[in-house]
Amino acid sequence: MRMPSQAIKPTSLGMTGLRNNDTWTDGLPICKLSGVGMSANQMYREDGTPCSEHEYEDRSIHFCLDHENGTYLYGVFDGHDGAKAAYFASQRMPAELSFEQLTGKTSSEEVKEVFRDAFLAVENAFLESIDPKIAERTHILDKIPDGMSQFEAAQKFPDIVNRLQVLDQEIRGGTTAVVALIHGGVLYVGNVGDSRAKFGNHELTRCIGNYFMKGGYKEFDIFSSATGEPVIAEPHITSMPIDDSCSFLLLMSDGLYKSYQDSTGSEQVNKEIAQMAVEQFVEQPTLTSVAQTVVDKVVRLHHDNYLTKQRNVTSRDDISLIIHSRLLPGARGHRLDLTEGVSNTVDDRHDTNTTSTESSDLQNPSLTQFSLDEDGRIQPYVDFDQYYQAIEEARAAGLIADSQLHLYK
Repeated sequence: MRMPSQAIKPTSLGMTGLRNNDTWTDGLPICKLSGVGMSANQMYREDGTPCSEHEYEDRSIHFCLDHENGTYLYGVFDGHDGAKAAYFASQRMPAELSFEQLTGKTSSEEVKEVFRDAFLAVENAFLESIDPKIAERTHILDKIPDGMSQFEAAQKFPDIVNRLQVLDQEIRGGTTAVVALIHGGVLYVGNVGDSRAKFGNHELTRCIGNYFMKGGYKEFDIFSSATGEPVIAEPHITSMPIDDSCSFLLLMSDGLYKSYQDSTGSEQVNKEIAQMAVEQFVEQPTLTSVAQTVVDKVVRLHHDNYLTKQRNVTSRDDISLIIHSRLLPGARGHRLDLTEGVSNTVDDRHDTNTTSTESSDLQNPSLTQFSLDEDGRIQPYVDFDQYYQAIEEARAAGLIADSQLHLYK
């Protein structure tokens, strides 16, 4: 009998021999050339009040693996059906790249092979970790007669069905992974997930974990005739040399770019999010504050769109954003030549979750042609006086209520 999997419930994760919230990666040095911004998922009540739909399922890493040789590792892992797979991948991926696996690897092809093997090793290790649960589930399924409906099984074998539901929750989860490795003066980006291709209720053709779209896919009638797994863990890998023209790198979960796209309808999401980051380089003191400010702006934009009903937005996913840059935010007395020149790292479609920006290709005059004031800030170049005057006139005429003024300012 084939039993449908159930929605997973939030679960806490622990590691034997470690104190609560401690992990072995706590011993790895954090990369000081990076910052992280994040926000938990939100749905909106009728009055616009936000609340979380589920536990926070994103995980991220930003480590300096070898300062002397300039080896850095960054990653964003967007879990689905729970955070278990994202947590596992965020712990295992550094282990697959930080114990001399890269030693002596000088050619691009050698490094790519190590990088690819790391993704597959994480996938295999995660599936091995749930093997006992899969075996137990298979054994229990054999106790239910073929052809028996789910309702009949629940009536006749309630304990068995309840146990199957628990097992389904424990083995169903998976995660996307966008990982950037800087090694030997070259940037390597590996990506599994968020290709925006439909498979049932999944938008992924690549991910780590998700047993029911891997070894268990035959349980679904829609895939019964398939000759291979509908979802794979083989990463899409690209590389590019790093030189003085490379300014910064963004890694983001789909919660960021989809929330922005849902709110604006933009077809150039990566470029516009990159520009938002650039604008914060002269406003914020740290890379973390740059990343968090970008996240906060997108969160506010999404919420405002719900309140004003300008676009049909109802909820948004978890958001994670990593920014790596050799340029220090808030630097005084220099001009940032960073704006719209963006090359996208693509999984199965453009606008996935990696953006790298090269200053040599950036020609947007909106930032590069404006001088900075004595505090290093871009001087005002738009006069909003007429806009605010129009708002006051509309309020005086009764077209805008006092309680709505915050939406226009």
